[in-house]
Amino acid sequence: MFKSPHTGDLGESHCGGRSAVAIRLAGYGTVVIKGASDIPVYLSIHENRVRFRDASALWGMGSSFTAGRIIRENEPGAGLRTIMRIGRAGEKLVSYACVNTETYRYHWLY
Repeated sequence: MFKSPHTGDLGESHCGGRSAVAIRLAGYGTVVIKGASDIPVYLSIHENRVRFRDASALWGMGSSFTAGRIIRENEPGAGLRTIMRIGRAGEKLVSYACVNTETYRYHWLY
């Protein structure tokens, strides 16, 4: 569930794919993110630790390349992984940008 930056109304989106399973296997039923960051960040959940990590080096990259780079270079260990990303429209704060999950699922936030 979210508050749309485009309309100000409440809305919801459903991902499907591995995202819900990966979040549950990490020990969580819900992830709530509040506030904003002064720099680009991504959220990493490993072994009961939740961290925001610097994503400045990933800003402006294509979605598929970004997901692969995060997994290979920055995130240790094995396990079920999922990536949700905002893409270039989200980076530019386009109010009707969507979230991309698993490289082929798009979820509108309008």
